[in-house]
Amino acid sequence: MEIIEKIKQVANIVELASAYTTLRRRGQKFFGLCPFHAERNPSFTVDEEKQLYHCFGCGAGGDIFSLIMEKENLSFLEAIRFLAEKYHLPLPQPARLNPEVKKLEARLYEINELALTFFRRQLHQTAEGQKALFYLRQRGLDDKTIDELRLGYAPSSWNSLVNFLKEKGVTFQEILKAGLALPSQKNQEIYDRFRGRIIFPIFSLSGRVIAFGGRILGEGEPKYLNSPDTPVYTKGQVLYGLNLTKEAIRTAQELILVEGYMDFIALYQAGLRNCVASCGTSLTVQQVSLAQRFASTIIISPDGDEAGQNAAVRAVSICLEKGMPSKVVILPEKMDPDSFLRQRGKEAYLKLVRQPFLGFDFLLNNTNQNSKICLLNLALR
Repeated sequence: MEIIEKIKQVANIVELASAYTTLRRRGQKFFGLCPFHAERNPSFTVDEEKQLYHCFGCGAGGDIFSLIMEKENLSFLEAIRFLAEKYHLPLPQPARLNPEVKKLEARLYEINELALTFFRRQLHQTAEGQKALFYLRQRGLDDKTIDELRLGYAPSSWNSLVNFLKEKGVTFQEILKAGLALPSQKNQEIYDRFRGRIIFPIFSLSGRVIAFGGRILGEGEPKYLNSPDTPVYTKGQVLYGLNLTKEAIRTAQELILVEGYMDFIALYQAGLRNCVASCGTSLTVQQVSLAQRFASTIIISPDGDEAGQNAAVRAVSICLEKGMPSKVVILPEKMDPDSFLRQRGKEAYLKLVRQPFLGFDFLLNNTNQNSKICLLNLALR
């Protein structure tokens, strides 16, 4: 994923345009006085869904990059730097934007799609995969959900995927670049990164396969394994499931954030489609910026244990830093959203979602006295 695509994923044109004019929502769009010419009646419109702006008075229009170029008097490359720094995105080397890099990224998308085809076939057409399918059904997943999320299975052998990709003309170096294999310490061979695991493909907003998560079937560590960062994937900048749920989130204007893949799937299958998962990581600034494009509030639904509560404290703090309103759902101890839904049902979960803690109140209840003073000072600024 090149830097331009990363910026488009996390930047919000309403937030950017609001730095230059006051915007008010009217239906699906935002309106305000044009920042490019003097006027008394608002003719400047911003389309949050398309991430575009247009003035019916002076004819100015464009996307986030043209907005910053015009208002900050910057070149295109300078606008990229401006936005990358604003959203805490690491800037690539100049070569990162050249045709060879774009060619590599296109190739990695293709390889990831081939890998997903392999994982899907293993789940549905092999004896080993049938055990994984039985496990998923035991966890309450139906065939429709399994197909919609394109879940798969990585066999327990050392090089099944590597051999499959080799037959498709993929080189060892390309397989390593895609994060699908690891180099052997004993010889010049490579071996599959994911082995004996249920596979959760991770998609970009446009629906391209960019990475994978794998849950071990049976005993072993780590329980969950994720793709490493690659030229098309940076872990802390993606929200799992957003490609499928972005419209439901935009409609609800609330985003339910869970931690794990199975938590997301439990909500998704129950019909709570305004949800995403943080791919098993602590919430990041980039993920909050991405969420702000689609929702006005984040409802954080952590696990009920101490680790979950600590993660919620960090998540609320980041939302506060970004000016994103947040709420927190409190689950019983030792329960997560997946187990709660399976044991107590959708209505019981919705009752908790409708009676959450306000993020700031949750933070005050879960921090020490010195931290509370700092939070209150921050709120009063």
